[in-house]
Order: sequence, then structure tokens, then C-alpha cells
Amino acid sequence: RAGAGRFTFRFWLNDVTPPALGLRTRSVRHGADSVLVSAADAGSGVYPDSLHATIDGRLTRAKYQRGVVRVRVTGFAVGKHRLRLRVSDYQETKNTENVARILPNTRTLTATFTIRQG
Repeated sequence: RAGAGRFTFRFWLNDVTPPALGLRTRSVRHGADSVLVSAADAGSGVYPDSLHATIDGRLTRAKYQRGVVRVRVTGFAVGKHRLRLRVSDYQETKNTENVARILPNTRTLTATFTIRQG
């Protein structure tokens, strides 16, 4: 059909495991732009639009690309900080459409990292 765009059909069975997350950057110098978190999902795959990150309770940007989430730390002071990162997989958007707050394919990482003097 002329004018039709690209289409990807995703199909998976019994994906009930949330993505695996791991903090890769435990310390960054002041002025660095981000900490890195590994993110992998062997089932339906990490859903990039699902990322939700806070540092010390303050919302910050996060971007997923090729197995790594970059969480923006620009503007935070030298010292220890608490990161909370929530990530879902593509299956999550298909689960329990009619039941609120059930997130079986969502994982939340809570970790501390340090911003050190340059």
C-alpha cells in the first residue's frame, strides 16, 4: 500500500519477569552529566518511554539506549545522593489494563551514588 509507514509487530508469551537493573556508576566527579544504570529484559525488552528517575526525591531526566540508562545528575551538589529509577518492559503496557497500580513487569532500583569534587 502506497504511503504506509514501517510497522513492528511485537509478540511474546508468558513474559512475567521485570527488567534487570544495576548501578554501573557509583561515583562521578562534579560537573559530570550522568550516572549509568544497566537495564536488560530478555522477554519483551525495556520500554524506553517508561523510565521515571528521581534523585533525592527530585525528578530528573533519564534516557535508555542499547542496554544503558543515563540518569542526568547536572545541577546536584557534591556529596551522597539517593537514586530511584523505575523501568518497565513492553509487556507491562499490556498487563492488567483494568486494574490500577499492579506493575508485575516493572522494576525499581534504589541506590546511592556520590558526586565528588572535580
